Amino acid sequence: MVLYARVGEAIGHQPRRKAKDEAAFQRTLLSFLAAIAIIALERSGELRLPFSNAALSAMGMRPLKDVRDQLEKAGLIEVRLGFYDIDHPERSKLTAITPTPKLVQLVQESGLSLGDVVRPPAVTTVLTEPFTSAGEMPPKVREQDRLIKRYNEGIGGFTLHQPNGWTSSRIHLVRLFKHDWITGGRLYGGFWIDMPRVERATLLIDGEETCELDYKSLHPHILYAWSIRKLDFDPYVIPGFEHVSREVGKKVFNRLINGKTTALKFIKKDYQPYLQSGKELDAFVAAMMDRLSPITHRFASQAWGQLQKEDSELALKVIERCMKEGIPVYPIHDGFRVRLRDKDQVEGIMKEVYKAIYGTNPSVCMK
Repeated sequence: MVLYARVGEAIGHQPRRKAKDEAAFQRTLLSFLAAIAIIALERSGELRLPFSNAALSAMGMRPLKDVRDQLEKAGLIEVRLGFYDIDHPERSKLTAITPTPKLVQLVQESGLSLGDVVRPPAVTTVLTEPFTSAGEMPPKVREQDRLIKRYNEGIGGFTLHQPNGWTSSRIHLVRLFKHDWITGGRLYGGFWIDMPRVERATLLIDGEETCELDYKSLHPHILYAWSIRKLDFDPYVIPGFEHVSREVGKKVFNRLINGKTTALKFIKKDYQPYLQSGKELDAFVAAMMDRLSPITHRFASQAWGQLQKEDSELALKVIERCMKEGIPVYPIHDGFRVRLRDKDQVEGIMKEVYKAIYGTNPSVCMK
């Protein structure tokens, strides 16, 4: 409410309104401030809104035009007016609104954070393209959904940001399954998940340095565990092909797991300079399948869906343990960005959770 009061001071004297109209104006102002404050805190983007009477009535915000004009007059927002083309609706443009430096300063001085204005989503577990046989959400998935909701409620108490202060309102997680409740299930939604690794490495948590912990070669290890075997070598490094980088080996493995055939197409930009031709790629695939013979029956079998469900459940158990310890954690599928000072504790949690499920000690690496 500090921002609300400061904006009221900046607007200053306003025309007299009937009590009912004044109440509607103040409600609309409060709603608008919540939206524009997100733009100010993220330091990027703009609000795009329709201002026709029909649109404002449909939104229940008829005073919005008045709010816009008052804030623009006070120098708090910049407005680029849109228009509606009745003959060619597809050419219409929404009005674009951005906060001015004056409003950005008010937001900063008010002590407002994204957690104060961004509310978690009501639906946090989604089944996409459901089969008719999928049925209702299973009890275990429902219990895990409650954990995601608790995470979303609490994560706003911390701020993940770049060194220049930039952050995003996309801090809440949503779990996505595909077709049924045993396929997929990974966590999405957080802005850090899609960031390039180089940029993600610069992120801070409330000004503190962070690091990223990752289960090394998780999916091959899970596949070996399903076969009641222990994987004690790097599955992405193939004898006889030492010149092929580990990253290319990982790419080949993932395509064998995710694809519908083990006959991979040679794509120059993906494999050169390590593999020079389709024939050499075929030889590499054959050598990998020979080295990983205990699990090759999983190749081209659509095992990716089960693996994603498995790694999502592992991630949720790690998140739950970290929440109990009061440690902020930002998952990237089977990895986690955490404060550097929490590294050893989180690494211990990751190892304990994995061993409790699979009975072996995992390799956890820092990126």
